[in-house]
Amino acid sequence: MTILGHNDVTNAQGYVETYNGAQWTTFIFTRPLNSGDNNDIAIVNGPMHLLYAVGQQGSVNYGTNTFQQHSSKGDVVVNFFDLNGTVIITSRLD
Repeated sequence: MTILGHNDVTNAQGYVETYNGAQWTTFIFTRPLNSGDNNDIAIVNGPMHLLYAVGQQGSVNYGTNTFQQHSSKGDVVVNFFDLNGTVIITSRLD
């Protein structure tokens, strides 16, 4: 299946750092709050659900459901417009 959309990501960068003896890969990018792309979800002033997944290097088979293969995964609810930066963890699936 191919999902077509716009290329609205800018300022994309990534880096690897070591923290407490473990390597972490971080990706940072920007995109419009509302890209107008039907395949994107607009970022609004209110609760937004985010999925996260963390796994070991080389542990993911990209031909299958990669979210289920990660060692730690879950979702959080965050309001990006909240200046206090409050994050509510709604579930942790690991």
